[in-house]
Amino acid sequence: MVIIKQGAFIVLIISILFIVSCTVTDTDVINETLSVDIENQTDELNSGECSPEWICISTKIKAYQYSNCSIAGQKECPLGCQDGECKTAKTCDSGFTCINADMQAYRREDCTTTQKIWCDFGCSNNECNPQLENVTHVTETNETVAEEPDEAVPTIDINRLEIGDEVVVTVAELNYTLSIYNIDLDRVRIQVNSVRSDWLERTGNSTTVGGLEITIRDVLFQSYLGGLRAIEYTIP
Repeated sequence: MVIIKQGAFIVLIISILFIVSCTVTDTDVINETLSVDIENQTDELNSGECSPEWICISTKIKAYQYSNCSIAGQKECPLGCQDGECKTAKTCDSGFTCINADMQAYRREDCTTTQKIWCDFGCSNNECNPQLENVTHVTETNETVAEEPDEAVPTIDINRLEIGDEVVVTVAELNYTLSIYNIDLDRVRIQVNSVRSDWLERTGNSTTVGGLEITIRDVLFQSYLGGLRAIEYTIP
């Protein structure tokens, strides 16, 4: 009888251990399944969400991206798109400035220049340098003679001509029709009456086209759509 009871007790212990092990295994499987489901749900939510903001959808087009990742409100950027914004044209502070070591001019906000003035004594700090101080000479009679001051620096009459426009220039009672035939960065081809020039650069040297002597002072060329394309010139 004692042996039977001991055998029954051993069987009971084995059964309890088996049930406990099965319960633990089932719990682990359930927990793992729930974890996978939660991760899948999180991935599904993240994949359909976007930050609402302006973005560049190409090098020259920006658009608004909604939180559901849809795109709307496309806008063209003539100068290019960067970090969701259209690049802006270069701007300058308006006012007189030195455009080289010997010339002063008025600079507009679009960075073009006009009212150019030659500076006989050079240009610095955005102004023409003043004339040298008068020099006195001592004569044999110990009298001092002051040199006469130089005349005021003349202002050059600089004209502007935009592409597509024509202007009639009169020299020695002869009329010349002047226009721009072609223009590029730092160079231009002009047309005088029916005569077209070769490519001219802004060297400041005069040239003769169709009988008209002309000096190209500046070539204004903005490559973006609607940008300024013109020349500044003088007639000697």
